[in-house]
Amino acid sequence: MADTRKVVSFERRRRRVDELDQPMLLRGYRNLLRGVVSDRYVPLDDALVVAAVRDALVGREVRVHNYRVGLNGLELRLVFEDESLPLRRTGRVGDVVSPGLYLRNSEVGLGCLVLECFILRLVCTNGLVAPRDGTFHRWRHVAVNPEQVVADIHQAVGRVAGEVAETVGLLDQAADRGVRGGARQALRALAHRESLSRNLTKALLHAYDEDTHDSLFGVVNAVTAAARNLPAVLRTRLELLGGSLLMQPEQHGIEVA
Repeated sequence: MADTRKVVSFERRRRRVDELDQPMLLRGYRNLLRGVVSDRYVPLDDALVVAAVRDALVGREVRVHNYRVGLNGLELRLVFEDESLPLRRTGRVGDVVSPGLYLRNSEVGLGCLVLECFILRLVCTNGLVAPRDGTFHRWRHVAVNPEQVVADIHQAVGRVAGEVAETVGLLDQAADRGVRGGARQALRALAHRESLSRNLTKALLHAYDEDTHDSLFGVVNAVTAAARNLPAVLRTRLELLGGSLLMQPEQHGIEVA
């Protein structure tokens, strides 16, 4: 009887363990394991995504401004050549920006596929990633059809290209939007709110002092200027922060007068 109870108990434990078993998808490169993802994961590989963007931009002059390709992700910043737009309110003669696209993807489940506006200020090569209305064009690697994603990318590229000019207009208008307490103090408060390091806070303030503009534009410009020489992950974080500040400053505790 004791042996029977042990067998029954063992079977119950085994079934509970079996219920927790889940099939997994392994993603590798040569003899290296890059990632382990669930069987619900749908591969949207970099080659597929980049080819879709390339095809969607046929007929436009495009330059690669910056890219990063690694075992866990891709980042790509594209600039539209010969489509520069002026910033008329910054007080600097010949201050223009080039519109473009920002693309991010992970083949190993570390993030969504993201496509959004990218703006490059030519006078200082500051980059800014600016989602319209605070949202991105994004696709999760779950429950999607890769062929449909390719079609969606073509539509999204068209929408983003149209949104860039409007975003540049907002950046220009930001030069006329004062910040309560002043832009420099707003940067200090922003650094504290975002838990930025002491060195990064100093970099923000130094960037502001190098190109002073006491306005929302000055805050955004300092953040994106500080991003220029940072490692890839921090650079992207600040470029995204700059775009978010432009679109929704109140979410970051900045009161625009």
